[in-house]
Amino acid sequence: MPKQPVSAARERRPGSVRVTVARTERRLLPRLARLTVIALTAVLTAAGVVVGIRALDGFAATQPTPRLATLDARMVTATPTTPASDAVPGSSRLALPGPRVVLDTRAGSRPRPGALAALALPALPSGSTHVLLEVSLLSATRPGAVDIRSGEDDIAVLRVPRAGAMTTATVVVPAGPDAGLQVRTEGGGHLLVQLLGAFEPAQDATAGRVVPVPATRVLDLVTARDGKDATIDLTAVPALAEPGQVAAVLLQVAADVGRRGGSVTVDGVPGGVRQTVFWSPTSGTDRTRTGFLVVPVSGTTVDLHYQAGTELRADLVGYVTGASAARDTAGLVVPAPPGSPAPAAPARPAPTAPVPIGPGKAADLPVVPPDGLAGVPAGRVAAALVTVTATAGKAGRVAVYAPGSAVPGVPAVTAAPGAPRATSTLVGTVDGVIRASAEAGASVSVQAQALILGG
Repeated sequence: MPKQPVSAARERRPGSVRVTVARTERRLLPRLARLTVIALTAVLTAAGVVVGIRALDGFAATQPTPRLATLDARMVTATPTTPASDAVPGSSRLALPGPRVVLDTRAGSRPRPGALAALALPALPSGSTHVLLEVSLLSATRPGAVDIRSGEDDIAVLRVPRAGAMTTATVVVPAGPDAGLQVRTEGGGHLLVQLLGAFEPAQDATAGRVVPVPATRVLDLVTARDGKDATIDLTAVPALAEPGQVAAVLLQVAADVGRRGGSVTVDGVPGGVRQTVFWSPTSGTDRTRTGFLVVPVSGTTVDLHYQAGTELRADLVGYVTGASAARDTAGLVVPAPPGSPAPAAPARPAPTAPVPIGPGKAADLPVVPPDGLAGVPAGRVAAALVTVTATAGKAGRVAVYAPGSAVPGVPAVTAAPGAPRATSTLVGTVDGVIRASAEAGASVSVQAQALILGG
């Protein structure tokens, strides 16, 4: 894998690599030209023209990387100006009280199979109906699922295939009127649960809007060359807003894990709680594992430590706006479904029927039905936080992306024979549809966790 450029403005520590995406000694576009592009984009968008933007990245000269292709204007406008009256029922902003550990059993005995454990949630923003959790199962006693119990509903979060396994998932779950949640592990094992965010009702917002961006490579770490530590310079990522307008970044990561398993730990707030994605040992050619991270940031960098195999890649797929961002409705979130239109509506929409995709092929998958979901018309959805589930006869990467955009370099999940594999990710939509491609062929289904409103 070719060596990536390293920021010359920062001192390199032994065993670390400072990674930048678009910043080199000679910038590709001077600031004046960039402002001109932004101004032209705004004019064209106002005229109803769909504008295509190509990503500027510092290692385009050494290897192919994902580019911003021609997309719906909702996917490329960082500071939209949609009137507040365009909000839909159930819309909310993503408040970020975490990361905050609400359960960690590692200091004691492992919960036995089937046991329930309460999550020690703090006081949530007024009116919050859903929360965003990061759930990890470690040292599994035996195979089985992990569920979150909210009221009378059990929501499947993740599944481990064998004893000793470890894995992590990010999930949106209803919090209930008293914010009482419990977690259950079917097969037993240690549990680590962190609260990442809460969905607070809002008709418009500055902070807490989710802005999807086409997948943009921000890290390519090779441990033999770079060591196990890296720092992502957010100021060098053209897809991001200016510093101060970003409260969190959304990262899709993929790792060549190796036979011992391992983890990647990220830290965007110095001195805060660090987040970790865990992976079980791998073997043979089935070595790639993935994860999705919502990383709060207080400055302009994100630090990572990779304790696993040989390679780690990360794509930026979106960000959460900060308090200095523009006030708008675009980027508000509708948990799926919030305030159900019918009393008998389920706690979560059913996954789509699995769609077979041939090797090297792609297929469109509906996330939002033509008549809408949770009261949101398909045309108002710019992106969705989804669970992607895949099975295959042969190990191979499965990527998801907005129709019309390039295939991301970081897959959503690796499909393989045996039990289905699932992960969460943020993906752009066009008229409620996403596109999935399968490297070696796979059967793929998607399930909406939350809908992101467009302009």
